[in-house]
Amino acid sequence: MQIRVLFVTATLATLASAQPLFAEGHEPRNEERKKERREQFDADQNGKLDQGEREAARAKFKEKHPKLFAKVDADNDGKITPAEVKAARQHRLEEREKKLKEEHPERFAKIDTDGNGKISPAEAKAARQHRHEKREEKQKERHGEEFAAADDDHDGHLDKEEREDYRELREAEFKAKHPEKFDALDKNDNGDLDRGERKEGRRERREKKRGKD
Repeated sequence: MQIRVLFVTATLATLASAQPLFAEGHEPRNEERKKERREQFDADQNGKLDQGEREAARAKFKEKHPKLFAKVDADNDGKITPAEVKAARQHRLEEREKKLKEEHPERFAKIDTDGNGKISPAEAKAARQHRHEKREEKQKERHGEEFAAADDDHDGHLDKEEREDYRELREAEFKAKHPEKFDALDKNDNGDLDRGERKEGRRERREKKRGKD
């Protein structure tokens, strides 16, 4: 679910901005998703969208997500403005915060460190950092050799480029050990797994795990 939300946010920001591909303050957290949006819509590969490219992107988004587009397009003029994106993002954050507070009060309390009943940007950032650190700990425990090989500066953490190296090392290991499973996930037969193919693999693993429980 989180991945889909980030995709939609990135796409909306792309449609709303008429200058750089992503307006200041509207960048998706994950650079890989930002790059994919650019490659998908930027036909001439100049790093920004001209009017024709923007219209094509808007039409595709409206076709794929008509209800969401209509919901964000508050004035019903068929366009998504930065203000509408900001309002939609704020509404989404408030709804997610409310759901987390109601369904997972203990988790909410851990994130809400000042106990004021709201999650500030600083608290959300700290929670993301904590999750990132826990994820790295698991990566070190399960795949220490690949983690160490990707950690070029030997600081015990992976930056953006090192994370990509780690992913490629893990993917190569998976391909060598499980060629049939790799081929089944590699839908376009290009020898690599893109984000969608990796997502499908994770979904299948979750379903298999739930079936065992």
